[in-house]
Amino acid sequence: MSRKLKVQITGDAKRVRQTFGQISEEGGKLEKALGKIGSGLGKIVKAAGAALATAGVAAAAFGAYAVKQWANFDEAMVKSLAIQGDVSAQMRETMENAAREIGKTTAFSANEAAEAYFYLASAGLTAEQQVASLGTVASFATAGQFDLSRATDLLTDSQSALGMASEDTAEHLENLTRISDVFVGANTLANTSVEQLAEAFTSGAGVAARDFSMSVEESSAILAVFADQGVKGSEAGTKFRALLEGLSVQAQNNSAAFEELGIAVYDANGQIRPMADIVTDVTSSLGQMSDAERVAATQRMGLNVQSRAALGLLVGNEDALVSYTAELQSMGGITEEVAGRQLESLNGKLELIKGRLADVTLEVGKQLAPAFERVVDLFAARVLPALENGAQAIGPVIESVGNFATGWGELL
Repeated sequence: MSRKLKVQITGDAKRVRQTFGQISEEGGKLEKALGKIGSGLGKIVKAAGAALATAGVAAAAFGAYAVKQWANFDEAMVKSLAIQGDVSAQMRETMENAAREIGKTTAFSANEAAEAYFYLASAGLTAEQQVASLGTVASFATAGQFDLSRATDLLTDSQSALGMASEDTAEHLENLTRISDVFVGANTLANTSVEQLAEAFTSGAGVAARDFSMSVEESSAILAVFADQGVKGSEAGTKFRALLEGLSVQAQNNSAAFEELGIAVYDANGQIRPMADIVTDVTSSLGQMSDAERVAATQRMGLNVQSRAALGLLVGNEDALVSYTAELQSMGGITEEVAGRQLESLNGKLELIKGRLADVTLEVGKQLAPAFERVVDLFAARVLPALENGAQAIGPVIESVGNFATGWGELL
């Protein structure tokens, strides 16, 4: 084997030793940094109580898990804040704390609460309004038994459709809570779910009620009567709108027919009368007619098929309309009450414990995140380049070994 080949192999081997010596040195620094983190974490675990220590959870492993949980929460917050322009550090901390409080006191996680900010922002709420509304939305979701993002969409969309949104945070929250209580209250009175009622309002009922200055309580009473007869959700919303538009327009276009039948849609001031009063007139006028006579009368009134079908669901149910409206007007606080009862089961209590433990993990992760970030930066700045250099040095070594083998082969 030639002297030149021996020198080449010796030089390559020396470079490899130097490279991996550098890797070893950087690895030692990394190990030392991780040791400091483990020591700090050990103090946190000790303060948390003997239970965690008895469980034998390794401090470093728990720390890594906690940082990962905090990173997931931080990511959810970043995604929700990305569409909101400039949010101050102080407001962001307020929003984080509110989301974590939801995680501790409801069946929803802090991450789900952080994600809900996205939908609240999409509905046009300011950061301050989002924080104020989050608890109401969580209670609404719990009482209605559907997920937080769905609850956020339905409740805020219904509020907008009804024209009850407000730039004033206090008024906005008051209106949002009122709508939530009416929807949950209707669920306790009639054969409809909270979600179905909200769907009706976002499918036409809300806009129609706003256009004709009808309260959310009276509107919900009408939808409750519909639901008791099997008409729910978006179908109910469509019929509700057809009813109001048909009566309001045709009472003017065919005023003579309405007057002949003794049905008054408007009061002396030109405002639509309470639906219970209108239905009382309709029941009195059409209730004793044969089917053929009733169809002929509604045709003279100018009502189309949808309007007639919707009105038919209310005929004879004026007492239910009055009763439902009155009861819904006294439903303040029902959302919190129902949501509280939902969490009284064993599973509900376990969810609350789980949420509080999760928040402890988040707090640990928040405290350790800066240290882990420094370790990651150290790894990227020091260790990775050394590994990359080592990988590059392996090529020449392999080539040298190949040349060495070839040389021996020639000698043999």
